[in-house]
Amino acid sequence: MKVILKRPGQAFEVGELNGIDEIWNYLGGAMETVPFKGYKYRVVCNDEFLYNGSEPNIRIDGVDYYGNIFICSTGENEHGEWDLIGMTDEDLKEFTFLLITNSLS
Repeated sequence: MKVILKRPGQAFEVGELNGIDEIWNYLGGAMETVPFKGYKYRVVCNDEFLYNGSEPNIRIDGVDYYGNIFICSTGENEHGEWDLIGMTDEDLKEFTFLLITNSLS
């Protein structure tokens, strides 16, 4: 799925994460999802960042994140279930606008 990747000390970048193994590998462990901008987007982080020594990364909607994170959309998956889904081109445009206008924190 197409996501926005953010590593500590680095800029946001568009990337692909497909399947739970890729997600866990990128995060360095199991994931926790946090709603952002209502329920349209989710910030996904390692659920044990406080215990594993992750570096500070970014503040989004008043929440501090550590370690690698990614941002994705939410909606119906191919089975009709509510799930994390890839970002559309419109989602990416909206996120870019939020970055440019400094509306993330």
